[in-house]
Formats: sequence, structure tokens, C-alpha cells
Amino acid sequence: MRRSTLFTTLGTCAVSLSLTCPALAQDDEDSSASAEASGSASYSTSDGPRSSGSATSTGAAPGGTDHSRFVGTFGIGYLGYRTMGVGVAGGGETTVEAPVVGVRYWLNSGMGVDAGLGIATGGSSTTTETGGMDMDVDAPDPLAVIIHGGLPFALKSSEHFVFEVVPEFNFGWAVNTVEAPGGDVDEGGVHFDLGARAGAEIHFGFIDIPELALQAGLGLRFAWERVSWDDGNGNSQKTSRTRLATAVGDNPWNILTANVAALYYF
Repeated sequence: MRRSTLFTTLGTCAVSLSLTCPALAQDDEDSSASAEASGSASYSTSDGPRSSGSATSTGAAPGGTDHSRFVGTFGIGYLGYRTMGVGVAGGGETTVEAPVVGVRYWLNSGMGVDAGLGIATGGSSTTTETGGMDMDVDAPDPLAVIIHGGLPFALKSSEHFVFEVVPEFNFGWAVNTVEAPGGDVDEGGVHFDLGARAGAEIHFGFIDIPELALQAGLGLRFAWERVSWDDGNGNSQKTSRTRLATAVGDNPWNILTANVAALYYF
């Protein structure tokens, strides 16, 4: 009886183990799969931590450059043209400064739009007293207006640097009226140029000011200009000229020495 009872007990244990072991194995497989899923949720590469779907990922967004931050925003600054000629009564000409200030808007990461306007005007008045009589002499400066347009293309960018090619044009118009013994003299000038420049736009993200960008580059420009004067008494002069030449933009280090070719993005 004892030997029979022992065999019965061993048989019961064997059946019990055969039924319970698959469940244990399944639990082990589930635990292993869970560990593998946990391991794939967060991993590291040479570029830093990344995630395969975790909502708490700290990885950088694709295209995380200073340039990509300002797609769809406006930048305000100097757009690279400033002078034009105006005729002077009797012959010759003078130059008027009207730096173009405007905006740059990036339609996407590869293409933008530039639009700018330069304006200059002013004058002086001198009063001379002789023998109890006053004489006023006005010396107005020319009124000059320069309109600028461009299509910047960003061909390559890195963390703080953008290589750009910018087809552009400038149209300027200037007038002046001065007093003369024989009557007023009308002076004027017209300027038009068309060309393109290539160079760098450098963002100051490396010192935590990515909104500030300086520009420098070289270009090729075709320009046409005419200066004129007319005294209203049948005496006048018009001088026209054309020119094809390379052009140099302001250098970034001019921040210490001169006017800066700069943009500030908002």
C-alpha cells in the first residue's frame, strides 16, 4: 500500500509539472519581450539620445539649424545698396546716400523674398544780414528713393551658417530743385541695376543670439544710370552710362568698423 501510494503521488506531481511549466515559460517570454520593448524605447547614438516613440524624447528636431528656426518669420535689416548719382547745374554730379532697409521672409527652408526701401532728403537754409537787410539762401538736398527686391536661395546650411545665392534688383530715383540767379534749376538722377550675389549668412546662435545674422558675399551686377539738370532757359544736360562689374558686400567684421550688413529675425 505504501509503495502504491508513493507511485500515485509521483504521477500526480509529474502531471502537475507538465501543466504548469508551459505557463512559466510563457511568463518568461513575456518578461523578455517586455524588457526588449523597454530597451528599444530609448537608445543613444553618436548624435545624442533619441527615441523610437517615447513622448519624453530629448533628441533634436530634424533640421535643427539656426536657419530652420526662422522659416516663416521676418528678418529686418540692411539689404545692401546705398548710393546713387544726381546731376549738378553747370555740369558734373553729386552722390546721395539712401541705404536700403527692408525685410527678408523665408517661404521655406530653401527660398525667401527680400523687399526694401531707402529714402534720403534734407537741406539747409542760410540767413545773411547786410546793411540791415536779411537775405535767405536755401540749399536743399536731393530727395532720393531706392527700391530693392530679391529672391534669396539657401543652397546649404549647417548649425549657424547658410550659403546663399540672391538674384536682386535696385531702382532709384532722385530729384532736386535749387535757386539760381536766372531761375530755379531742376536736377535729377535715375538708377537701375540687376544682378546676383553669393555668400554667407552667419547666425550668432553660437553665443545664444540666433536671431542676429550678418551677411557677406560677392556678386555680379549690370547697372544703368542717368544724371541730368535743366535750368528752364533752354540749357540742360543728360549723361547716361552703363556698367557691368563685380560687387563686394559688407564684411561681417565691419561690426567693429563700419555699417553692418545685418538682419534681425523675429
